[in-house]
Amino acid sequence: MAEDDVLKKYIESQKRQKEILEETKKRRLENKNHTEPTKKLSQDPMFELNNDCEVFLDSKKITKSSLDYDSKELKKNCFSFEDASKKLKEGLDDKNYLKRGLNRFEKNDFKRAINDFTRAIRINPENTDIYLVRANAKIKCENFKKAIEDLNLYLQCNSNSINALLDRGDCYLNLHNIELALKDFNDASSFGSVEALKKLKSIESKLQKINNRKEEDEKRIKSLTQKIDENPMNPSFYFGRAMAHKKAKENKVYNYELAIKDLCKSIDLNPEFKDAYLELKKFKKVMEAYGEKINEQEISVYTEKYELLQDLRLEIKYIEALEKEIEERDKKIQNNPLTKAKLLMVIKGLEGIYSDEQIGIASGYFLKKGKDKIFNKDKFLEAKDIANKYTLNESDLNINSIIRKNSYSSYFYGLCIFKDRFCVLDGQHGGTVFIPSRIVNESKDWDYSNARLKDWDVKTIINDEGFTSAFDEEDAKEIMELYSFNEPMKYIQVEQYYFLDENLEYGEWFDESEQAEFYGIRYEDCDHTKSSWCDG
Repeated sequence: MAEDDVLKKYIESQKRQKEILEETKKRRLENKNHTEPTKKLSQDPMFELNNDCEVFLDSKKITKSSLDYDSKELKKNCFSFEDASKKLKEGLDDKNYLKRGLNRFEKNDFKRAINDFTRAIRINPENTDIYLVRANAKIKCENFKKAIEDLNLYLQCNSNSINALLDRGDCYLNLHNIELALKDFNDASSFGSVEALKKLKSIESKLQKINNRKEEDEKRIKSLTQKIDENPMNPSFYFGRAMAHKKAKENKVYNYELAIKDLCKSIDLNPEFKDAYLELKKFKKVMEAYGEKINEQEISVYTEKYELLQDLRLEIKYIEALEKEIEERDKKIQNNPLTKAKLLMVIKGLEGIYSDEQIGIASGYFLKKGKDKIFNKDKFLEAKDIANKYTLNESDLNINSIIRKNSYSSYFYGLCIFKDRFCVLDGQHGGTVFIPSRIVNESKDWDYSNARLKDWDVKTIINDEGFTSAFDEEDAKEIMELYSFNEPMKYIQVEQYYFLDENLEYGEWFDESEQAEFYGIRYEDCDHTKSSWCDG
């Protein structure tokens, strides 16, 4: 297949226009007209959120991007990532960027696919088809506003493209702009799209049902108001009326303000009214999405109160459960101390690295005094003398957590002691953890001097063996673009460890806070949006 026909298998396009797009200023103006602000709820009586956007969510279930229509062809004509990358090193070529981008799209690597499509556009801005595939990649990343911009540019030259109209309509749905979504679906339907017709019928049917509920909702509000007048101290009545206000319309305006007041009143009467707190948070989120004015301070007082209450309860429960788990585990280890072959193996594997006290406590030779462990030195030394006289047989090595080697020091892979317990390296899982350089340099609550943190920059990434995909400066920059931090960062590559139980069998993995502590960093300081702790 000729390279000039690369995209013809992936898109639905009637004609190709070869003129260069109109000047940038005019194009931006047209683009702006297509991305007008979302219509407010109070301006349109037809549309109401039911169970947090039921109308929109049900419609989105049948969403299908234009690239999905030809997924079989995409797989059939998937280009080699290595070949495309090799050709790119020989010289800049929009077709090779396009090929590599399609390859990455097929592998669900959408962010880097977007980077390749952008580079292809910079080299050849006349090829409007690239805007369509980039829009699809942005849709996969749920970046709907940016996807609309690309679809606008594509539709300027391909105004009859049904798939592009469907994609843009779905983007508007995700942004809760029903008016523009319906316009795109109507246009697609006029070109003969059955899919668009289904979407229109589904949305219109649900809107009609919403309008039919109006009278029923108004009766319910009136009934609950009467109950409140009779018993003004019952929080359930205020909550019920708030939910009725959420659904109902009064003079074609959504009564979120009245609903919020009732929710706040129900919380005042019952500070532990969990459902009222949760609904209050939902109201805030929905109103912000629709551009409705809210009393931020009024809502924040209650939501913060609830979050503090929940955090306190969870923390108490977690601490109680953790203390109970530690107590039970310590009893098992204390009642079943390591002896003979097992004790000899850990001694030989850790001698010179850890003290007798550290090995002894981890082996079960300790007494409990409250939460503290007191080393039972006499019993450990006695058990150690017996173990040193013991001869290891092949059967002694038949333990799941032991790797058979010829020397004592290699019986365990990465054997160490952490939190008075034996641990071994998982060997298959790990990740990259990021911390702002600012926190590391200014921290007064944590000593980072022993942590093996590295600067997050191009030079370090190229020289870091952990980044096998960073062959040169371009690869390193591409990796950094994927993370796009707003300030200088440091990073450390971590590996996952297992705790061993009282029988030296695999126990549980380190949790993320334990991993952080093990590597000398504080979990709370890490960037949790970009860090990975246990990738496969």
